[in-house]
Formats: sequence, C-alpha cells, structure tokens
Amino acid sequence: MIKTARGKSGPVISLQLSAPDRNAAVIRSLKGKVTISRIGVQNIELTDLSKLKGGLIEDERLKDFPIRASITVENKQTVVKLLLPEKHDQLEFFGLFRNDRAIRPFSEEEGGEDGMVSSIVTYTGDQTKGTFLGIILRRMIDPKTIDFEFKDIPLP
Repeated sequence: MIKTARGKSGPVISLQLSAPDRNAAVIRSLKGKVTISRIGVQNIELTDLSKLKGGLIEDERLKDFPIRASITVENKQTVVKLLLPEKHDQLEFFGLFRNDRAIRPFSEEEGGEDGMVSSIVTYTGDQTKGTFLGIILRRMIDPKTIDFEFKDIPLP
C-alpha cells in the first residue's frame, strides 16, 4: 500500500454556466446540472520496471487515463518519465518506492511533447532493484448529479 500525505478529501462541485448578454439586467432563467462528489485516491503499483519502456501502461484502472511510462538508468542516475494527457487533474503523485516508502528524488521537471505533458523524476544511483513505481490518482467517489433552476435573477 502506498502512503502519502498529499491525499485530498471533501466534496468537489462541478458547475458550468453560460455568460449572460453584456447588457442584461436580469438573468431570466439559470438552469442546468451540478455534479457533487467526494474525492478518493487510487494506488497503482507497478513492480516489473523492466516493462516500462515508453509504452502505455496496461491497467484496467487506467482505461480512461492513458499514461506512458519509461524508466532508464543513465550516468549513474535512474530517470522515471511519465507522459500524461495534456489536460488532466487526476495525477496526485508518482515515484519510485522501496518498502512502501517513497524514495526522495534528486530532481523533478515537467515539459510537453506530442500533445502530452511529461513529468520526469531523476534519482541518484540505480534505483531499479527492489523498488516499484507507485502512481496515485484522484478519483471521484459516488458522484451525484442534481438538476437546478433559478428564475429572474437581478444582476448587480
């Protein structure tokens, strides 16, 4: 089990509205749907690091969130690279773990390529023995959608 202090909890509310006309004095009707949910975390542990060569991680829990991962050892450093969809908000944390504890990285950087976001973490030495790649994702728990409608709302 991966442990982290970064876990988020509490309700999450998603609400999308269309702006009224610039000259409007009253919003005649405001109706739509709002989705409310709690946030939980999902831990994914990848133990066979030799399979991580830049391809998609094949895991049922990632079917809606494609992640490409690679791990290389070069110049006495272990480099872990994830490629994620450009617009994402699910990744909470990733890194190498030993004995269920995250290994402190030497450096971290982010960039972009091919419409994806890249996150690169570098560790001192060869950290591929006795470790696993841990990925912690935020997930909506028990989302509920509620219809709403407000009428004749005066604008300031």
